[in-house]
Amino acid sequence: MTEHNKRVLETLNRYVNLENIKSVAPHYALMVSGEWGCGKTYFIRELWLKNNTNSKINCVYVSLFGIKSTFMLNEEIASAIIFNKQMVKESKLKRLAEKMSALSEGLLKNKIGIGWDSISSIIARDWLEKDKEEVTKVLILDDLERVEMDIKEVFGFVSNFIESTNLRVIFICNENEISNENSIHDFENYNRIREKLIGDTLCLNTDIDDALEKFLLEIHYVGNEKDIVRTIIKDVRTKLHFENLRIIRHTLIKLKPLLEIIKDSNAYKNYEYSEIEILGKEYNKEEYLYAVAEFFIVANMQKVIGDIKEGEEKLAFSSYKRSETTAKAIKEKDKEEQKKQGREGSGYLLLSYIDGWGTYIPLDDDKHFWEHFIWESELEKSYIINMIENDFEILIPTKHKKQDVLFLLNTRYWAYSKSEFNSMISILVDSLLKGIYKDLIEIAVAYALLARFSHYEILENN
Repeated sequence: MTEHNKRVLETLNRYVNLENIKSVAPHYALMVSGEWGCGKTYFIRELWLKNNTNSKINCVYVSLFGIKSTFMLNEEIASAIIFNKQMVKESKLKRLAEKMSALSEGLLKNKIGIGWDSISSIIARDWLEKDKEEVTKVLILDDLERVEMDIKEVFGFVSNFIESTNLRVIFICNENEISNENSIHDFENYNRIREKLIGDTLCLNTDIDDALEKFLLEIHYVGNEKDIVRTIIKDVRTKLHFENLRIIRHTLIKLKPLLEIIKDSNAYKNYEYSEIEILGKEYNKEEYLYAVAEFFIVANMQKVIGDIKEGEEKLAFSSYKRSETTAKAIKEKDKEEQKKQGREGSGYLLLSYIDGWGTYIPLDDDKHFWEHFIWESELEKSYIINMIENDFEILIPTKHKKQDVLFLLNTRYWAYSKSEFNSMISILVDSLLKGIYKDLIEIAVAYALLARFSHYEILENN
């Protein structure tokens, strides 16, 4: 944890008076602010609340996302109270249930109905209004910028309890979004009201290293998987300037079952050679896991942040590997070049060969596995296992193979240097001219390869 975030924790602890419950209540609210995805909610709920073993602190957490009225806010607070383990231990629910039962009986006798809105209001206000000796109540209201009612109503709702009780209130939000010109909230009015209620604002720093270790533990990444993910995330942060913890966590959750399928496959477990060959170099077979994880993490993150659309996964990865920039930047540069040449809409010019040349992409097939997995979360185990078997057959080091140039160019043209590639093309053309290939399918594949390489402009002029 960063030194700055440690100081934030200390301030939170002082605010709720962990060591001095009987002290005078502060009668102001605290705000924890930070950019979306920096880990505010995780920091409060996982690092602060879960590590707070003081039984004299009673916390209720509510998200304001989509809340349109104080009635809905009462309902959310009541629901949070009902499912709060501390409340159950204190038998508070039992006492509330007895009260509600008696109230319902009286109303029913008089043929008066009672709805959940009334019940929730009673439960919420019973908790908010009544101080209990030796216990400090803390109401945590998250996503303030996403509330769909006027923020001044939210502030008005809690200010009555803050001023008259021992209640502590902690708001979690991205305050920059409240001041955003596209925000539904009146920032000037918000500023004027917040000064009366918010006593201190704590700005949280993103602590990816600490959060990543907790994600890896939580999602059950083990052994070399941990090292692979650490290395890739560090690289992604450097190249793409990516700091969103929420998206990192979601990406790792989605990747985990794919890695499990690979590690459990016979092709991976029973591979007979001690090394595989990627881009003309030999690696241990764990590098295959690295290649899978890297492609998915890079493409998925650029998809989530809106840099690519469906079908541009290879563009995202190739641009990342080659030029250390985003696919979005590459596409914008390409459009500029098209405009200069008067060839708008004619397809990629700068990166017409981006489809794979010089970049290894595992689990790559004609049925667009990556496209379906990244955009639709499709994960068909038997199909993936077949692709893994094909991959490991192709990745057998050249020294163990005795295939001709047609097979090698068709399966791994990206693995060779430019001079090696040109030499193999010469052999292929010479074989065609001399009629060495007799099988019609082999001849068709050979001409299709030459047409593809010509289209991608990676053949020599001759």
